[in-house]
Amino acid sequence: MKLEHGVSIDAPIDWIASNTAGRQALLGKMASTSGDAGRIAQKESMVTTLLARQAGPQPFGTSVRIVSQPPNTSEATIAKATEEDLRAYSKQAEVVMSSTLRSLGMELLKLSPLRRVTLAGRPALFSEAVQTTPRGDLYVRQYIVATSDHNFRVTFQMQDRERATWMPMVELMERSIKLAD
Repeated sequence: MKLEHGVSIDAPIDWIASNTAGRQALLGKMASTSGDAGRIAQKESMVTTLLARQAGPQPFGTSVRIVSQPPNTSEATIAKATEEDLRAYSKQAEVVMSSTLRSLGMELLKLSPLRRVTLAGRPALFSEAVQTTPRGDLYVRQYIVATSDHNFRVTFQMQDRERATWMPMVELMERSIKLAD
């Protein structure tokens, strides 16, 4: 599947487009709050969704989402990030995520320390999290990768109890991602 900005991914053709109304309602609720949730909702207005697909119609189910945004980091910055940098950012991310989820009536159960990996042949930042949702615990894995023109966020999510079922498909999609410069 070829997307804007030179991004491509092999995603299941039978997955349906994600319900943008649900996401917009969530961002609207976040925007109406003060603090971290409001700031995140405001930043999301600068994001372009390139792909939003899910395995079925249920909210908080298995999905893939790829967004682009104007660059706020570079490939070199990601590649040169020290362990101390990653620890500091991880702590900051945990505070922001916990606060945001609490404002939405959910809870962050686990956040792995941010680490540097490779995605599409480029240095990327990677994290994994488990959070509560109305449908049960949600497992989220996210990559942040930079090109000269854009930053991309690639996010996969699934019910934590279904992780073993969906991870082979997610790993195939991860390996298929290509980013042109």
